[in-house]
Amino acid sequence: MRKIEVGYHNEFDFIVRDAKTGKIKQEVKAYNIILNRFWDLFLGSVTTSSARCFAHIAFGSGTAVPAIGDTNLGSRIGSKAMANRTLDWSTTEVDGIIKVKGNVRLEAADYVGSNISEVGISDNGTTLVTKSLLKDANGNPIAIVKTASDVIDIYATFYVNVPKNMATWGEYTSTNGGIGAYLTFNNCLSYSTSSGHQGYFKNEAEDIVVGKYPSIAMSIPNKNIVFTVPTLTAGEGNVGGLIRFEIAYDFCISIPISAFVQPTIIKEVIGTGDGVTKDFQNVFGRIINNANLKTYVDDVISADVSYDYEFGRIGGYYHERMIFTKDAATKALIYENLDAIKYPIGRYRVGRFKIYATDDLNDWGEILYSYAGSFSTNTWPAPANAKRYNIVAPLYDGETALFTYIDSSVNADKHIHFGTAPAVGKTIALTYDTACIAKDDAHVINGISFTLNFNEYTPA
Repeated sequence: MRKIEVGYHNEFDFIVRDAKTGKIKQEVKAYNIILNRFWDLFLGSVTTSSARCFAHIAFGSGTAVPAIGDTNLGSRIGSKAMANRTLDWSTTEVDGIIKVKGNVRLEAADYVGSNISEVGISDNGTTLVTKSLLKDANGNPIAIVKTASDVIDIYATFYVNVPKNMATWGEYTSTNGGIGAYLTFNNCLSYSTSSGHQGYFKNEAEDIVVGKYPSIAMSIPNKNIVFTVPTLTAGEGNVGGLIRFEIAYDFCISIPISAFVQPTIIKEVIGTGDGVTKDFQNVFGRIINNANLKTYVDDVISADVSYDYEFGRIGGYYHERMIFTKDAATKALIYENLDAIKYPIGRYRVGRFKIYATDDLNDWGEILYSYAGSFSTNTWPAPANAKRYNIVAPLYDGETALFTYIDSSVNADKHIHFGTAPAVGKTIALTYDTACIAKDDAHVINGISFTLNFNEYTPA
């Protein structure tokens, strides 16, 4: 079992402006504690949307220090439903922080004469999931006096801290479920094949080898969600070795996810000499360059051989899994000889991507604009107007596009190369290590599970 820590933190920014001039008169912050009720709602049901955990901003005039068992403000003044809910992924690739943002405005005529000294997020406008006192720069409690000449903007930010080194998170705001959507208060955690949210084992080609529905168990006392993957039987998943398990296109976890070490593959027969063929292929994944690597011709180690280490058994093409965001440095990755794109996904939907092309690296033009449902297959050949250099990008700024790049100019389905073709009838075998799980029909895989542990944290 792999345990993945996910942290939550909530804070508010109050900006008081002159209603006529717009000039800022006062700025105040509030750092909330997460109440028990948040976990009750967040971990209460896989079929109920987590959006209720980030729905309303409530404000009051109480002065008591918040406690995790609180459910209401000390002295409630009012509440408003949050507007302009957005997700900020701008730093996620660097620090693992996803920011969920929303705000409300108190107009000049609202709550005149009130002293606002406490604030919190509410699911229903009354009952709280987070709570805080307003404080000045020195950490002392403070109140904002609401007058008829003021407008007050209250900005709420929930920080979701996901470890980038343990899982790959997609930048999605799925309306059909998924882990990413749930963690960022967008929807329920239920998933279905019709929505593309089944779990999948994948190989190095990003091919879906076999689909499996993981069971989901939520625990309020333990503050976690446990995903348990069904057993992969002897007859399942025997295509090129397994490297990851993916759910709903928005969460991928590498496998194996425990202390399992793939044993060295000993003398796998990779072909028979015919006096002509020089290039051969192993069955499982990419070859690791280490002391165990040996090629045999009729049980004699051959020195007349070289290997490709950059990619694995991927059916004749070179595949590269990339994630693109609106960040210019990331999106500017350029590919030559673009022959096809496999499994291009924008948000949670297949097909949301576009391609720019050029022959001189200066004059870029958009040559393909795709959208969900515009193609009927998961592999798209490059358009006829593709040029030497190509960029694959999200359909819209702010989305993430995932795709597999295919370049048939690379001899990618043969990774063992002889200088001289082995003689007719000679048995060629390979001993090697691989980074994947070498699943075959003599083995089953069970006991795969992963846990999302939740906690409250304070950003650095």
